[in-house]
Amino acid sequence: MSFAYGPLAATATRLLTQFGQTATHVQTTSDGATTSTAGVAVQLAITEGERSRAAINGTPLPASRWFVSAAITPVKGARLTVGSVSGVIMDADPIRPGATVLAWSVALRAG
Repeated sequence: MSFAYGPLAATATRLLTQFGQTATHVQTTSDGATTSTAGVAVQLAITEGERSRAAINGTPLPASRWFVSAAITPVKGARLTVGSVSGVIMDADPIRPGATVLAWSVALRAG
């Protein structure tokens, strides 16, 4: 049995557009060319649990975390600019209950 996630994806896009701000994803290819993709993003708070896990594991804590629209497919190492905040993508996880990506959870490091 499969489920049609189209309406849920449309709702996610509508909410991100309503409450988010313009985001630009810029990736540099191996030959030096750049590709740019536009979408929208909403900033998330970095939780105490996230801070604690980073301290215990010795992993770097992201400078900021964002929900990014599915219009952008974030790539680790690419640059994401949202409003006046710009950073390099540390990690990007799709939010998808099935095969349809609704949005992305993206962690940025300063730089």
